[in-house]
Amino acid sequence: MWDSVKVNITSNPAPLNVQWLSDMVYGDLKGPRNTMRLIMAFMILSIIISLLGLYAICSYFTNQNSKNIAINKVFGAQTREVVGKYSKSFLWSIVISVVISVPVAVYVISRYLETFSDRINLSYWVIVIAALISVLFSMIVIIGQILDAASDDPVKNLKGNN
Repeated sequence: MWDSVKVNITSNPAPLNVQWLSDMVYGDLKGPRNTMRLIMAFMILSIIISLLGLYAICSYFTNQNSKNIAINKVFGAQTREVVGKYSKSFLWSIVISVVISVPVAVYVISRYLETFSDRINLSYWVIVIAALISVLFSMIVIIGQILDAASDDPVKNLKGNN
């Protein structure tokens, strides 16, 4: 239709460039979208590295305290009691790290969202859920390691040269 009308309106035979609004918005947000993908990739990588570090620390801790765990088991402590006793110190360090990191995350995310012209409000429940998920993953690693050490045969641990 434009080709038939443009001859009557103008002598310029230039074609009409038409784009969909959604394509224009998609193109305008390409930079922030790539930034968010990069942040997401580094976030997942940092979570994996931190869980591996936590696994290594728990392995070292349970290896160092295997005789203490065995002595507790010999004196009648249940596996559940041993896991609770030895996981408390890790739990407190995780709680302290969450208390420190949540306000920092809120501040950094708020500053990042202020850079957009169509600013959205920050949903605090997202940060709380993320903190709870990280605490859950950490506790799974910690309890798994201590449960593994607590379910070993206490005689084997007491006879060994750990």
